[in-house]
Amino acid sequence: MERRPFTLQQAIILCKHYQKLIGSHFDRWIPGKGTIECVAVAPFETSKQWQFAQFYKETKDPLRALRFYQGTDFDVVVLATPFLRKRNIHFKDIRAFLEEEKQALMHQKQE
Repeated sequence: MERRPFTLQQAIILCKHYQKLIGSHFDRWIPGKGTIECVAVAPFETSKQWQFAQFYKETKDPLRALRFYQGTDFDVVVLATPFLRKRNIHFKDIRAFLEEEKQALMHQKQE
């Protein structure tokens, strides 16, 4: 299935809905990757998401981190600071995160 961008308005609504993920493990299989500290509206393109994550890492403010982006295609990302490498930042778009969670839950049910 092709991943399509959200409008800014759609991304804002989804972002608000998924704030409940804050505090969850970023990666169910590798706890050292940290816990989700932010669910934010971000650019759609992966390279721009990387830039956004770097700005977020510096500012800890998703609105300030998004200022550089002038495009119209958006996504929602989850961000986490790893437990051991505090200078790094992990990010993942919300669809990929939710798909991985779904797979992990299905795997747990099979065990």
